[in-house]
Amino acid sequence: MHVIKNLILVIVAVCLSLLAVEITLRMLGSDLPLRFQKYLPEDAKILAQSSKRGALPHAYIAVFGDSYAAGQGDWYDDAVRQNPFGNPPFHSAHVIHELMDTDIISFGTPGAESADGIVYRPVSHIRMLRSRGFDMEMPSRVVIYFYEGNDFRGNLEFLARYWDANEDEYTAEAMTRLFEKIFAVGPRTDGLIERLRHVDLLKRLYALKLVWVLWRDITMLLPQNDAVSEKDQRVGLKTGATVVWPAARLQAPPLWFDSATTRKSLFVLEESMRHATRFFTGAKFLLVYIPSPLVAYDLEATNVRVAPPDGTGRAYAVSEIYRKSDDLCRHVALVASRLGSSFLDLRPYARQGAREHPLHGPNDWHHFNRRGYEILGRAVAESLRRPGSPPPSCQTIEP
Repeated sequence: MHVIKNLILVIVAVCLSLLAVEITLRMLGSDLPLRFQKYLPEDAKILAQSSKRGALPHAYIAVFGDSYAAGQGDWYDDAVRQNPFGNPPFHSAHVIHELMDTDIISFGTPGAESADGIVYRPVSHIRMLRSRGFDMEMPSRVVIYFYEGNDFRGNLEFLARYWDANEDEYTAEAMTRLFEKIFAVGPRTDGLIERLRHVDLLKRLYALKLVWVLWRDITMLLPQNDAVSEKDQRVGLKTGATVVWPAARLQAPPLWFDSATTRKSLFVLEESMRHATRFFTGAKFLLVYIPSPLVAYDLEATNVRVAPPDGTGRAYAVSEIYRKSDDLCRHVALVASRLGSSFLDLRPYARQGAREHPLHGPNDWHHFNRRGYEILGRAVAESLRRPGSPPPSCQTIEP
């Protein structure tokens, strides 16, 4: 009997603690310091973003995509460390906001492929905010970040996870049916924790996000296999008057892609954008092609061994890596052209900036640092302010 009483006291204490957290996060959500915003539900994070002038955005530009759209990288880490109780700028949305004096809202989700980052997350977040009673407007413009380092592969993984084996052809109609199914039943999840996270009632609770983030932070304390292994080759990056040698595996375009895999991956991108244009009616779109680190720099070597998942483990000529990037960029530009979207090839901007200073690292070599995000933000602002829309095209990279 004594054990049961103690158990009841523990349960009541936990419930009261979660209730206190729920009330606190709901009251302070839009005013939370940057370091605590990770504990907010994904839709509520939008209200806390500092790249807008008020609590709710007005006549705003939306940024869709994965971790680059979310601002992941060393600038974020530095901002949290240097200003632990503030809400400082930390990625390209802040740069665009400052240059254009316009509200910028990021719907970026780390790890998202095109269907998730362009369709499911933005649509779900807007619907959730409206269901919470917020008068969330539709964006006037949409900027989509497409990163060659893993978005192509992510789209293939999406098809492997969701595509019905009975669908013989990749058609717009089949993709529309798939989107309708995902919105009706939610994304496929692995494990009990992931399933619980996507239950509609539980998604509305702020306090449960705290539990999830704590769990994620614990798993991130486990050893991460990001260092250069025997299957990799350390790559020298020519920047300024020096050569930088990152002690990390640098991402490349998917060098093993053939025409069939490229076509499948681009199908997911194109149909995701098509679906987004139907939902965000009236918004003008800009598709941005972001280079991987091995393409953003002049390399010290003439041949680089690239291990999976980007390469096959063999040595690739630098010119071969650049040609693959050129080819993939041109395919993405054609997608933009078919959908009537503006297009920005960020590679020349990044390569010019990288000749003076590193745009990644020194800790996170998969994402831009402050200089990288400033270059991205300035290039996007310049493209958005440019009158007219030149035909989508890519600049050929010279070794």
